[in-house]
Amino acid sequence: MQVLAATYTQHYTPVAGNVVLSALVAALPIIVLLGLLGLLRVKAHLAALAGLVASLLVAIVVFGMPVTEGAAGFGTPIAICAAMLIGLGSGRCRRPGCR
Repeated sequence: MQVLAATYTQHYTPVAGNVVLSALVAALPIIVLLGLLGLLRVKAHLAALAGLVASLLVAIVVFGMPVTEGAAGFGTPIAICAAMLIGLGSGRCRRPGCR
């Protein structure tokens, strides 16, 4: 069985063919993140989650990105963060009294 992979081509002006409006819509996840952090004083991990959801919604609904591409892209930052945490946690303690 042969599976044909479809390639996704990003459109730079999906909102009424206007670059400025498209850039404003693309900035919504950043506005959500910073607005929740700075104005509403929401905890950072919840603001980041809201920014992630906003970015996926903008990418899928406005820019027409396939859902499978969004789900695949979500795993990459998680894997990088996990690798960094493992690397940070494996260091040896050089203070007296550490084991």
